Amino acid sequence: MVTSSIRQGENGRVSVDTRLKALGVLVEGDMMATIRDQPVPRHTARVSQDDDCVFEVDVQTAWKEMGLDSVEVDVKVYFGA
Repeated sequence: MVTSSIRQGENGRVSVDTRLKALGVLVEGDMMATIRDQPVPRHTARVSQDDDCVFEVDVQTAWKEMGLDSVEVDVKVYFGA
């Protein structure tokens, strides 16, 4: 990975742009998700079974299993290379 940036548009949508040095596939081992800077349970974050270009985070399940209690969710996804 060469660079990445995150932007939030006026409509609230967030986009993540990533520039890779070579073509390839980012695999599950290259990605991690956190809620409140704590790693989510491994089974709640994965590459989609329907589209291998999509990284899914089951925020509801992770939230419950982590025992969190606020109404706001701060989710971060990390990509490594």
